[in-house]
Amino acid sequence: EVLVTGPSKLVSALKAIRTNPISLDGHAFDFQESTLLISPDPLLQVQTQVVSVFVPMQQPHTVAEPTPPSPRRPGSERR
Repeated sequence: EVLVTGPSKLVSALKAIRTNPISLDGHAFDFQESTLLISPDPLLQVQTQVVSVFVPMQQPHTVAEPTPPSPRRPGSERR
């Protein structure tokens, strides 16, 4: 949770607050990192400046090698 103060019209319209970019370099598994929040408007004051962000990493799916078709035996062809 983040405490935001400012004009009620801006605060009530706020759905999310961005953070500084988080690098995924060197991470293969889920990780947690502290980062700064970025105020979306100069009229909004973000009381919490640093937050801890959990980043879930999705493991790549392994693609199976395609199975070659089995050789057809003479006389086993369908029509």
